[in-house]
Amino acid sequence: MSFRRDPMTPEQRIEVLTRDEGCVALRIDPDAGECAGPLQVDHVRPFPGSLTDSSPRHCVSVCRGHHQDSRAGRIWATAHRAEMRAYLEGLYEADGGHEEPFRTHGHREAYMADWRQHQELHRR
Repeated sequence: MSFRRDPMTPEQRIEVLTRDEGCVALRIDPDAGECAGPLQVDHVRPFPGSLTDSSPRHCVSVCRGHHQDSRAGRIWATAHRAEMRAYLEGLYEADGGHEEPFRTHGHREAYMADWRQHQELHRR
């Protein structure tokens, strides 16, 4: 396991982006507002001030707008840590807690094509 100071591997990043199928903000919070910018991987720490490893089990996909932009004086990802932890716990409860890829349903290529298209749209 690597800790946050160490970068994620490309495989871990792809697994998170594929699993989440885009920014999780609107799935977690219907009032999150529109997505903006490319997708990023956010480490969801178990509690404030803690470190977490770069396992996909502790990471979510969020757009730059929800990850870094301050809206109404707050950053969405920072203000919704508990909801993101609950989201991750719910995903891994279904598979008995194993750290295996899931929710790709054999369509990884299609998900990655959609992700690349999303990235391209937000680079312009």
